[in-house]
Amino acid sequence: PFTTTEESANVDLGVYFKFNEGITGVTTTDSTVLDYSGRFSNGSWTGYGSNSRNTGSAIVLSNAAVSEFKDPIIYSFHPDIVSLSSDLETSGSAHDVNNNASIYGSIPSWITEEDSEGTNNVKYLTQIISSYFDTLHLQIENLNHLKDIQYPSGSDKPLPFAEKLLSSYGFVAPEIFLDADVLEKLADRSEDRVYEKSLHDVKNTIYQNIYNNLNYIYKSKGTEKAFRNLIRCFGIDDELVKLNIYADNIQYELRDNRRDIIVGDKFVDFNTTTGQNATVYNYADASNSDSVGFITSSSGLLDGYASTLETEILFPLKLEPSSIAYVGTNTISSSL
Repeated sequence: PFTTTEESANVDLGVYFKFNEGITGVTTTDSTVLDYSGRFSNGSWTGYGSNSRNTGSAIVLSNAAVSEFKDPIIYSFHPDIVSLSSDLETSGSAHDVNNNASIYGSIPSWITEEDSEGTNNVKYLTQIISSYFDTLHLQIENLNHLKDIQYPSGSDKPLPFAEKLLSSYGFVAPEIFLDADVLEKLADRSEDRVYEKSLHDVKNTIYQNIYNNLNYIYKSKGTEKAFRNLIRCFGIDDELVKLNIYADNIQYELRDNRRDIIVGDKFVDFNTTTGQNATVYNYADASNSDSVGFITSSSGLLDGYASTLETEILFPLKLEPSSIAYVGTNTISSSL
């Protein structure tokens, strides 16, 4: 440990109590609050009880973020560590006994019998050899699939060297997220929010998307389609970035080249056999005290002024009765 007189780091920081050491169940340990300032000025929690600590996230509880990356467990005697270690040791030993292809099982018995008397040096050596062989086997197995087009989804991780895939095909892939600070790179969060994914994974996902579409980008190189396809690899579309082309002394042809886009909206479909008798009404928002489910006429809200309500109604084109998609409404009247 160092003090402010020995080191110039954190000279303005007296103590740093995070209160996130977890709950070990040992009162003498849990009642000690660790100091993360570098000076080890640990505090003693006066009045500590069994319900004093909480392993939840203050950021999540305050609705500042949906999740927070938790710090690693510090104490080796933490119940989670003890339980996990015991389970892994049991499952590992059972696998070693039943594994006929183990390197340790191929060693002559006169060597293993002498080793099992207390040294276990042969076990340690074969474990190192086996670990290297396992790594080598996985690397050789995937060597011919490194340049395959992949679409990671869910919990899948993108290739950590996706940038090299682009450079191997002559595509210059500059480093992105250069302005990210140390907190964003290491903790995957900013000062006020927690990121859903790490910047490293997001960066490699973008590189992987470009690699998957690289063939089409090269074939349409220099055209608007190529730029639009490249922009979409970043997860954005024309609604955010739109391309405009300007030139002097050219003839521009006015064409009917309308492009349809999909816009998400909410509608109520009454053109069904079960949805003809329905009523659409407003409802009050519990989080907004000014919202109501109706417009009252008794409190003089309008003060004699007229009111206008706007709605969007689409009347569908009725199909022929012979069509299998025909819906017989036979509506005589309706109120809009």
